[in-house]
Amino acid sequence: MFRFAPAGVLDPVLVSVSRPRVAATPGFVSVSRPRVSLTPFLCLFRARGWTRMCGMGHGHNNAGHNNAGHDTAGHNNTGHDNAGHDNTGHDVGNEAAQITGHERARAGGGHQAATPATLALVAAGVAFRARGYAHDPGAPAYGLEAATELGEAPERVFKTLIAATDLPGHKGLVVAIVPVNCQLDMKSLARHVHCKRAELADPALAQRVTGYIVGGISPIGQKTRLPTVLDSSALSHEMILVSGGRRGLDVELSPADLILVTSATTAAVAR
Repeated sequence: MFRFAPAGVLDPVLVSVSRPRVAATPGFVSVSRPRVSLTPFLCLFRARGWTRMCGMGHGHNNAGHNNAGHDTAGHNNTGHDNAGHDNTGHDVGNEAAQITGHERARAGGGHQAATPATLALVAAGVAFRARGYAHDPGAPAYGLEAATELGEAPERVFKTLIAATDLPGHKGLVVAIVPVNCQLDMKSLARHVHCKRAELADPALAQRVTGYIVGGISPIGQKTRLPTVLDSSALSHEMILVSGGRRGLDVELSPADLILVTSATTAAVAR
């Protein structure tokens, strides 16, 4: 009998080897096979902060799994993603956590898919906060609805408008970002981008070019990169909110980071 401790095993394992028995019978020799027993049958291993259990009667790997064998990394006992959710798997909306460029984008909770806007922010390494809220399709003004539902001052919540101009390229479209309690000053916008005229673009054209639906157009992650103008009032706030690319979802980030990811210029284009 001897004692050894394999690498990674916390407790030594006793190995008992019985002596072979030799029986002499005329004409042949019979040697019984040695019997080897390992005790204990349950060994504890540690790797990367979790305990692995292997033994008689249970061969399932418990690393990152619950008793039903479902992946518990970021999941509850029903297997649903808990990112931004409560214990029942339901979206908790305004409780969305801070997201950085080193994390996966799960804006608005695991049951709501990431949008091109949140994916673009993650890819750029920009810190932002996803802010979900219950959207009412019958709301008269989606921007003001967002400010009310999120409990934010409308001066800090910005809406994204698509303007049609006589500029060459990009079908003459320009993105304007202004506070939700203001209107876009078309003359100021035209003067800033050096064109003769500017007006709101056809909604169908805006949706086709940006890849977003009206009421959920984000200035970030648009299908076609358009010239973008941010109202200069945004610079007076440490953080602002813009559409996250879906009705009922905003993202909160610094004006400097918004300018970075959209290559926007700033001008007084709100009135």
